[in-house]
Amino acid sequence: MCEMFFNTVLQNWNFFIPANDSATVYQKYPNNAQGLPIAFSLYGSFPHSHKTCTAITNYAYNNSDTIPLIRINKWDFHWQGQYTFKNLVKVPANYHVMAVHKYDNTLNNPETPDHNIPVLPGTNTYDEMLFDSYLFTYYLPGDELVNIDSILQNDPLFYPTGILNTDQIINRVQVYPNPSDDLVNLEYYLNTAQFVSVDIYNQLGQNLRHISHKIETPGKRAHVWDGKDNEGNKVAPGIYIYKIQAGQKVMTGKIIIK
Repeated sequence: MCEMFFNTVLQNWNFFIPANDSATVYQKYPNNAQGLPIAFSLYGSFPHSHKTCTAITNYAYNNSDTIPLIRINKWDFHWQGQYTFKNLVKVPANYHVMAVHKYDNTLNNPETPDHNIPVLPGTNTYDEMLFDSYLFTYYLPGDELVNIDSILQNDPLFYPTGILNTDQIINRVQVYPNPSDDLVNLEYYLNTAQFVSVDIYNQLGQNLRHISHKIETPGKRAHVWDGKDNEGNKVAPGIYIYKIQAGQKVMTGKIIIK
């Protein structure tokens, strides 16, 4: 059995979405003329953008041959997650993988933060990203015949539909010390690779601090809040709310700052 790899092979940090305008951004992998050096088998995909994005397409290609991978005609930032292919998908050597993301920074897109200003790449929610990841392994003859759907249906961690039980995506959340007058540790355990956001809010529901917004691999994960807001100012003593979202699962709780 081959080792599985998880990597964000399609990344673009050099694009610009003008105010009151739209844009289509492309990224290919590998960024050369030869394509992939060997064949790979794709198990799953994790396409990712933020709120100005409206559609995502991924495909593999070589000259006139195209292998469809991902098509999201109406991207919704709130429903991001990992997609598992029904069967392992073979991408032969000398093929490229292409990402196409469409962005709408106009009144037609109510999700875009402020259509009157340009949107640039970045890790904050109100920036944008082209950040598409894959779970893959080296191709072995017959991989394309492996039915992932069937395997997942018999896995006790999964529902019959092959979708991970939402309650099992993230657990073992610990926040300490709490109360605190200095650093606060936020720890949790991921059972599957997910895009995870960790944020701090005040009691009015206003976001005070973006701690982390990124794809995380399974296992124990930890972040630290230094008690400061996004501008670097120390917050006043009081009660604050942490929010940890992994895929569609959201965990919240109180943090007391002394």
